[in-house]
Amino acid sequence: MRLPFEAEASEELEATALLYERERRGFGRLFVAEVKKKVAQAADLPASGVAVADMDPRRDVRLFAIRRFPYWAVTAIVDGRRAVVALAHQRREPGYWRDRPERASGAHSMLKQQSHRDRESARAKSSMTRNIAEGAGAVVASWSTHAARVVGRVSRVSRVSRVSRVSRVSRVSR
Repeated sequence: MRLPFEAEASEELEATALLYERERRGFGRLFVAEVKKKVAQAADLPASGVAVADMDPRRDVRLFAIRRFPYWAVTAIVDGRRAVVALAHQRREPGYWRDRPERASGAHSMLKQQSHRDRESARAKSSMTRNIAEGAGAVVASWSTHAARVVGRVSRVSRVSRVSRVSRVSRVSR
């Protein structure tokens, strides 16, 4: 079973992977791989995460620590399905994500109330339907599609940084 990422969680994954890749080549990919492992665990064993006690028990908000990185994968029940609602740093801005399960649920229930014809246009306008790689498109619903996009962007950053380092070295050695 795979867990879908809400739009804000997708953006956080991409931004963090790119940040790590810029700091040290290969770390962005390592971060994405570790998140993938933890999200798979969250899908298979949702009770293995740390339950957040002061949240709505119907949301079943759980924290999963990302190995080797100071981040949590935050999952919650949104419209009857478990989803990743945030990738939160463990020490920066604690709790900034706490309203996300409620906001995501409200957006989904509004979509359900619309007719089929109106639903398509609402999805196109909704911030939850942005494709993280292009800025528009469909909600990233499966981990494999999302991971491929993030890894592709990280690879491009890695190639660009290698080329720029080589050109700097050749200019200095002249």
